Amino acid sequence: MRRIPAILLVFILGCGGIYGSNVGEPNSDDKARFRRAAGHVRVGMPEDSLARLFGPAEKAGEVGILLRSVVDFGSLRRCTYQIGWKSEPRHQGSFKRPEQIDRVQIIVETSDGIVTRIERIAENE
Repeated sequence: MRRIPAILLVFILGCGGIYGSNVGEPNSDDKARFRRAAGHVRVGMPEDSLARLFGPAEKAGEVGILLRSVVDFGSLRRCTYQIGWKSEPRHQGSFKRPEQIDRVQIIVETSDGIVTRIERIAENE
């Protein structure tokens, strides 16, 4: 009977290590919601609908907009959205910047408020 607490302790520590190594991965429900929302992204849709489909991803494991960059060319305004999930930098190595380890799944370009280009990146899982 004394072995049960020792086995339980090893199991708990092992599970903690698995969780610690996966920090920054969204759970399966979040990934499923992300995939459903990603299926609604179409060329020609209004740019503001991207913010309704995907909120900003700010904490590790959150899915949504990782980066939005805006460039103005006089009367033409072009935006690029990187959409995916936020990773936890401390588990990926200190030599990498957060933008190198976030999992980008979709890159969306908009011009004058309309989605003009969508690039879907295949997930290696």
